[in-house]
Amino acid sequence: MNEYILQIQRAQLLLEQNRLDLAKETLQAAIASEPNESVAYTLLAYILLQQEDLTGARQLVERSLGMSPEDDHAHLVYSCVLYAQGKLKQADFSIRAAIELDPTCADYYAQQARLEVTQCNWKKAVKACETGLQFDPDHKDCVNLRAVALTKLGKRDSAGAGIREALAKDPEDASTHANMGWTLLHDGKSSEAAEHFRESLRLDPDNDWARSGIVEALKARNPIYRMVLNYSLWLSSFTATTQMM
Repeated sequence: MNEYILQIQRAQLLLEQNRLDLAKETLQAAIASEPNESVAYTLLAYILLQQEDLTGARQLVERSLGMSPEDDHAHLVYSCVLYAQGKLKQADFSIRAAIELDPTCADYYAQQARLEVTQCNWKKAVKACETGLQFDPDHKDCVNLRAVALTKLGKRDSAGAGIREALAKDPEDASTHANMGWTLLHDGKSSEAAEHFRESLRLDPDNDWARSGIVEALKARNPIYRMVLNYSLWLSSFTATTQMM
């Protein structure tokens, strides 16, 4: 068992360093040595999720939960896998289970907010983020998702203030720069938005959110397209049901 714990610790360190393949090998060795311990299955499921092997990730995390149904972190990973598969109701059920098991973890409220944002439930998303920020005032995902929801609710000043504070603490965060870009784009400041999108892509060339944002910012230079963009951004402030109507 001591060897198993050491393998788990090594895998966690490798994950922090984003060395996924080495972490994967370490966890597979841990499972081989202790096949009835759940933690390695959860961590390996997380790696497969990052590698977009959703079927494999789901199988592993379901096995982990079968062994340890009270493992709140496994419920988080399961929710993330289900979210990636587009199964939002099941993902919501799983993250609520995680919150019930540990109501003080900001990561869980960020995942809950992510689900609400996907469904355009802006007020619920803000509430989830603000609950998470009570436990971790600097939680990046909660800060960014709160800003997204506030922007959609028309509270761009509050959203911008939160993002600027986050950027002051970590100016090298690609997601926060992309978020700032979208907030500025909603405010009609396409040139300033483009600067933040470019910085986001410099930090993370694979950031699709920033890439789509800079395209919109460049198009917004055209007066006719700018009217179309403004209408599209205004429409996105409503819930999904209202948008369809």
